[in-house]
Amino acid sequence: MSDKLTETKSDAQIPKEERLDLRSFRAALWVMIFQFTQQFFQIVLGIVMIRILSPSEYGIWGMLAIYCAIFVLFSESGFTEAIVQKKEITDIDLSTIFYFNLFLCTVMAVIVYFSAEPAAYFFREPRLVLMIKIFAPLLLIAPMGAIQTAVLARDLRQGTATLSGLAACCLALPAALIIAWKGGGCWALFIQFFLTFLLRNCFLVLQVRWYPRLQFSRSSLKQVLSFGMNFLLSNIMVVISENINNIVIGRAFPARQLGFFDRSKALGSLWPISIFRVLASIVFSSFSKIQEDRVRLESAFFRVLTFSAFVLVFPSMLVCTLSRPLIELVFTSKWLPLVPGLWLFSIIYIIVSLSGIHHNLLLACGRGKTYAKLVIFERSMLILNAFLMIRCGIIPLIAGTGIIFFTGLCFCVYLVKREIDFSLFKLIRTIFPYLFYTFISCSVSWLMYRAIYPVHPWCGFLLSVFTGCVFYILLNRIFKSAAYCDLIRLLGDLLKRPNPPEQFRS
Repeated sequence: MSDKLTETKSDAQIPKEERLDLRSFRAALWVMIFQFTQQFFQIVLGIVMIRILSPSEYGIWGMLAIYCAIFVLFSESGFTEAIVQKKEITDIDLSTIFYFNLFLCTVMAVIVYFSAEPAAYFFREPRLVLMIKIFAPLLLIAPMGAIQTAVLARDLRQGTATLSGLAACCLALPAALIIAWKGGGCWALFIQFFLTFLLRNCFLVLQVRWYPRLQFSRSSLKQVLSFGMNFLLSNIMVVISENINNIVIGRAFPARQLGFFDRSKALGSLWPISIFRVLASIVFSSFSKIQEDRVRLESAFFRVLTFSAFVLVFPSMLVCTLSRPLIELVFTSKWLPLVPGLWLFSIIYIIVSLSGIHHNLLLACGRGKTYAKLVIFERSMLILNAFLMIRCGIIPLIAGTGIIFFTGLCFCVYLVKREIDFSLFKLIRTIFPYLFYTFISCSVSWLMYRAIYPVHPWCGFLLSVFTGCVFYILLNRIFKSAAYCDLIRLLGDLLKRPNPPEQFRS
C-alpha cells in the first residue's frame, strides 16, 4: 500500500518544506473540528450523567477502568504504530498484524473472564462479576478497526477516523442517557463505552474498506515485532500505571472516594488529552516522514512544542482558577470534594502532554527501545508511588504522581537532545511566554469572578471565562507570540484554498 499523499495542483505550487506543514495543519484542523464536536456532545452528556448518577456509581465504573483501558490498548496497539512508522507496507503486513492482534485479544478475553470473581472479591463489590464477564467477549471486537485507524493515520487522514468516532458517539449517547434516567446506574456508562467503540469500528471498516486476507508471514511478523513489541510493552505499562491508583483507592477507600478521584482525573485531563490526541495523531506521521532530515525535524518539533504550550496551558489553568464555581454550578455541590484533585490533575496532564510530544519524536526516529525503557521506568515509579503514598491519602498520591511525571519529562528532554539540538533551558524558554500570558489572564479572570459572582453566580462565572480568554488572545497578539503568528499564517494559507483536502471528501 502506498504511503504517498495525494497532491493537488495547488499543493504542487507550494515549496516542499512548507507543503508538509500545511498538509499537517489542514489534517489537524479537521481532526480538531471533529474531535471538539465529539467532546462537546460527551461533555453535555457527562454533565447530565453526573447530575443523575452518584459518586459511588462512578466509583464502581472506576473499578472497571483497567478493563476499559485493556480494550482501548488492543484497539490501538503498538503494532498499528508500526504501520505508520514503516516506510513501505504491504497487504501481507496488514493481515499479519491483524491476526496476531486478534490472537492476543482472544488470550486476554479468556484471562479477563476468569478474573471476574477475584476482582469482585478484591474490591468487595459483587456487582462487578456480571459486568466483567460480559465485558470479556467484547475484547474480540477491539482489533476490528485498529488496522483501518493506522492506515488513515499513515496517510494523514485522521479526520476520517475522528469523524467515525463522532458519529459513533452521537448514536451511543442517547442510549446511555435513557439507561441512566431509568435507574441503570453504572450500566449506563458501560453501554456508552461499548456502543461507542463498536459503532466506531464498524464505520471505520465501511470507510476504509480494508479486509484481512488469509495470509500470514512470519518474516513480516518479526519486522513488526521489532518495533511494535516495544510499543505494546510500553503501552501495557502505561495501562497498568494509569489504573493502579484506581485499584489501590478502590481497595483502601469507599467507592464514593474513588468516584471523586476518577471524575477529578477525567475533568483535569479532558482538555490536555484532547489536544494531545489531535496533535499526536498528526505529529507522529509528520515526524516519521522527515525523520532523516534533522534540520526540518528540529524546526517542526519546536513549532509543535510552541503550539502545544499555546493551546494547553491557559485553558487548564483557567479550569484551576474557576474550579469551585465550575463544579458548584455545573455539577452541583455534591461533587465539590473533587476540586483539590482537579487542581493537581490539570497541571499534571499539561506535563504529560508535553512529554507525549517528546515521545512522538523518539518513536518517529525509530528509537522504540529507548522509548520503551523510558516508559517502563517512569510507569514503574508510578506503581511504586501508588502503593507507598496511599497510606498518606489520595491528595499526596496525586502529588507524587505529578513529581514522577515531571521527572519523566526531564528524562525525555535529555533523550531528545541526542536526536536534535534541544535542552531543558530551551524547553523552559519556549513555554515561558505562554505561562506568563496565562498568569495575567487567569488573574484578571479571578478578579472578575470575585467581583460579580456573589451578585449573580452564572453571570460572574461566564464573564470571568470570557474575560480571561480575551485577555489571553490579546496578550499573544500584542507581544506577537510565535504560536499565534504561526497559527494566523497557516489559517491565511488555508483560507486561500478553501476546498477541503481530498482525503476528507466523502
